[in-house]
Amino acid sequence: MSNSRRALTTCAVAMSAAALTFVSPGVAQAGENGKACTDKAGSYERCAGFARFQAEGEHFYLSDRSTDGAGVFLQITVDGVVLDPSRKNLRGAGTTIDFNSSWAEGRKVEFIVCLMNNGVIQKNTCNSGHGKA
Repeated sequence: MSNSRRALTTCAVAMSAAALTFVSPGVAQAGENGKACTDKAGSYERCAGFARFQAEGEHFYLSDRSTDGAGVFLQITVDGVVLDPSRKNLRGAGTTIDFNSSWAEGRKVEFIVCLMNNGVIQKNTCNSGHGKA
């Protein structure tokens, strides 16, 4: 291979590497979705209540999946701080409520979902989930 051809090849490789450096996107911090079902207890079915956290947009979906007469309760903790007020779905079986929040990326999100009957949290139905904003 001639010297001029070797120099052109070396130059082309260097330019390609430089171009890739400029067009490669930075590393984005990925969120983590989470979900949790209520536990079976007494006459309450497993997954009678369901909570799902969607990291993109920081949405919580709280669903009542049973005709047991109980509502669904959700307590959210972000980076160790319990959010007040808690969230509730008291609309009845077959309903889902979307709670939209806004937190900085990378925040640790933990949550507890329970059934709630006549305003009383049914602690033996509680279950937890987690995600990352």
